[in-house]
Amino acid sequence: MAASARNPDAETIVFAACSGVISLRSNRCMTRLTLTESKSTVAKASPSFNSSSICHLSMVPMIASRGGGCWGVFLVIPSIYATLLNMCNGFYECEVAGQMATWLAAVGTIGAVVVVLTAEWWWRKLHGPRLRLSFGADADYQTFTIVTDNQTGKAVGGAHYIRVKVQNSRKATAEKCRAYLVNIEKFNDAEDNFESTLFCDSIRLKWSCMGRDSDSVTPLDLPNGVNQFVDLIETQQGHSVFSIQMHPHMNRYEYLQAEKGIFRFTVLVTGNRVVPKKIPIIFEWSGVWDEFKAYRG
Repeated sequence: MAASARNPDAETIVFAACSGVISLRSNRCMTRLTLTESKSTVAKASPSFNSSSICHLSMVPMIASRGGGCWGVFLVIPSIYATLLNMCNGFYECEVAGQMATWLAAVGTIGAVVVVLTAEWWWRKLHGPRLRLSFGADADYQTFTIVTDNQTGKAVGGAHYIRVKVQNSRKATAEKCRAYLVNIEKFNDAEDNFESTLFCDSIRLKWSCMGRDSDSVTPLDLPNGVNQFVDLIETQQGHSVFSIQMHPHMNRYEYLQAEKGIFRFTVLVTGNRVVPKKIPIIFEWSGVWDEFKAYRG
């Protein structure tokens, strides 16, 4: 994975600001000196790197290492050019060069601070991971499986799982991805719209094929080109209730899962430095384990 941007720390911001102060003071001093007639010929012929020059040049690798990349180097170019004008000013006592150096140093300093503060936002926008959620009617999303006895391992029935596919469409890996159930609504026939239910939490949903209980909600990294599914609902043979695949299990929602009707579930998936994505799933439940309907809302 390519090197990622990091949040600017206090050291970076203070360093950038200080370099601007030093730059402006140093350049003003140089301009005043060029207007005097007491400067010796030796001084004219031997310009040196002042404190402004050292600060500006040292900022280039710092900005690049902290996430600015080529943008950071590009915005520090005015500061480098100001350093060259300072050297020119030392040779020729040019008032214009001194003033230009002052302005360019200020522009470079402001640009460096802007890069440090916005580097991560730009990295996310241009190169960061991007989640994509999808749902459909085929067996990828509404899959059948055999239910086995935990002790004997023998088949005791069947079950259907309603799942949401999660993909990362960028090359950068989406780190520490988690899935949440953030809302459950129920359709009101009289009002002809969906209304809120007693569900008021944001509860973790289980990743498919990741074991049981706490293992199934462990945050996972999602590289580009990998299909990962989130289990949302299970309907099991011999049961007239549906089971929301959340962890931990919440007893207060047992009555909700025993109701019949048309429900709208909202699933949210997020991760570290990833823009969260939502998807609504409509679930029509009549109480028969293999006679439901599910589609994207």
